[in-house]
Amino acid sequence: MLNFVPLLSGNPNFEVYASGYSGLVSALGDVSYDVPGYVEFVPDAGWDVVLESFDIGSWSFSNYPNSQVRVVDAVGTTLFDSGVFTFPGNTVSQFLTAPIRSSSALRLYINDFGDLGLDNVRFSQAVSAVPEPSAWALCLAGAAALAWAARARRAGGRARTEGAKSR
Repeated sequence: MLNFVPLLSGNPNFEVYASGYSGLVSALGDVSYDVPGYVEFVPDAGWDVVLESFDIGSWSFSNYPNSQVRVVDAVGTTLFDSGVFTFPGNTVSQFLTAPIRSSSALRLYINDFGDLGLDNVRFSQAVSAVPEPSAWALCLAGAAALAWAARARRAGGRARTEGAKSR
């Protein structure tokens, strides 16, 4: 699931722009400038979300100081941080040199939507390496059933053996 979340009150939604962001087509931006917000990637149960890369383009030929891009997981751990920098005008930059994988939601924060637009987001889901709690419960229930069946078989075998000895 994807969520687009502006962090300024009064800004209900981000918008998709067919042009204007340094040649990006269908870039996610905002009608206002300097709108902080994030895109949230939520994995399905039993899956990890994998954020592979994304492009950011500037709105015009102006430079945009105090830009920052971060990827944070649902518990607040920062997995990528560009630091504060000046985004050059009329530029498209690709971010992430290595994929980021998480079993919890990932949030891609951009502190100045409107000045900057997001496009070409590449992400996927992969089977989680850590089983979900329900999978653990099912595994334990199966192990308990096998143990019970083995114990019942041993108890039944002893009863027949003892019955044969008493004859």
